[in-house]
Amino acid sequence: MERTIPVMDAEKSHPLLEQLLPLLEEPDFDNIFSRLTQGESNNTRFLLKMELKRLSTPCVRSIDLRARHSAIPFAHSGIQHFMTQEDIEVFHAALTTYHGKYTLGVYEAVMSAQKERLKHDSQQEGDPQHDPHRFEIDSIQFASYYHRREERMHFSSPVLLRLGEVAAIQAKTSDISLGGLRLLMTEPVAFEVGDLCQVTFTGLQKESPAAVIDEPVYYQIMGEELRDNRFWLKLLRADSDPELDRYLHNFIEINKLRYRISIDYLLSSVEVKGYEQYYLPRLTGLPLFFSKSPAPTLLHVLKSENNQAVLEYWRDERNVDRLAGLFNPLRMERLLAQPQNHKQCWIYSFTHTVRSHIYFFSATSEELENSGLRDLFFTVGAKRPSWRVFKLDLEAIQLNQQGLKSLINIEDLPPAHVTSVEQHLDLLGYVGQLTVIDDDAHRQDYLTDALADYKAN
Repeated sequence: MERTIPVMDAEKSHPLLEQLLPLLEEPDFDNIFSRLTQGESNNTRFLLKMELKRLSTPCVRSIDLRARHSAIPFAHSGIQHFMTQEDIEVFHAALTTYHGKYTLGVYEAVMSAQKERLKHDSQQEGDPQHDPHRFEIDSIQFASYYHRREERMHFSSPVLLRLGEVAAIQAKTSDISLGGLRLLMTEPVAFEVGDLCQVTFTGLQKESPAAVIDEPVYYQIMGEELRDNRFWLKLLRADSDPELDRYLHNFIEINKLRYRISIDYLLSSVEVKGYEQYYLPRLTGLPLFFSKSPAPTLLHVLKSENNQAVLEYWRDERNVDRLAGLFNPLRMERLLAQPQNHKQCWIYSFTHTVRSHIYFFSATSEELENSGLRDLFFTVGAKRPSWRVFKLDLEAIQLNQQGLKSLINIEDLPPAHVTSVEQHLDLLGYVGQLTVIDDDAHRQDYLTDALADYKAN
């Protein structure tokens, strides 16, 4: 016969609970409890003790909120969770109550906060002004077709996934190709894009045995896919094995009629390629590619018919490109010192012509504030036709070597050309964009601000 332990109603819990929970590990807790509950009935005191015991019980549940939000991996005490940043803050706050231990009370605190958030969202979902998804748009990742140009066969078969020091995880293939794999996971797994993992084809070893698949195959994690509360890992082959290539090719060819071939990659590739060809030639901003160093130098720009004017602005009287001078070492060091991954700054510039020689003057908003010359710079510069305001965005380049190899059609290029491309790409450390953000209508604003500050001083 099962015993039912009485539990206090969470929504009507006793106000003493919050006071007692942080004191549970005190040596004289019994005395403290007796003193604080002096005026309570025996039944209430009993329920309080049972509730304290329940909430402080160690918990092993994994909190997985990916079905409701764009959750991120978060590990604590060897347990993998998926929560939003807001949920993680609630988690840490609850931990302090339980002296850093993951208990049932911590779990319920996160789930309760989640419930309240969903309730609040549902109350406002009828109001378009409070719809959190009203500004969401579908994103398209350029060059994402590289790992999808091979035929992918829908094929479900058990595998073992080993990632780092984590014990082998049971999973199933969702589709398979010569160079890639998609795995349906039976449990969440923490990973970083680019991580190497080992896949053992336990199902294939029984269905189509061969010596080449008796050993684990190395793959690189390219990303994840979340849909209908299910979780997939997208993998790319990380090694080159002609024997394994022949095995997989033959297996797919033989089983084409038995299993369905996916053509989603074709539609996706056409869509990505179409947007690339439509968007890139019409860029108004100027894409920039910088070297790897503490003070990166400009190596390449991506010119289009619409950003040609940005390049022309930085040509001197001899038609020499002076754009690289905009990114001096000190300026780049200061920009890279910004704590966030996405660096940005605003650059103000104008030209001055003396005896047919064009001189370029530029300064960031930080430089002007630190030097105390902002008002003077604005007063002199904004009066000139050459006055420009630029926004510079900068991010580190994360090059995936396996992805690069798949982008380069090695079979159609001489080895020397492939090596040359790889070497040039390896020189790149940062990518940025220089965008003109001013127009003549706002020119007066800079003069007005400068004059106002001058009068104030």
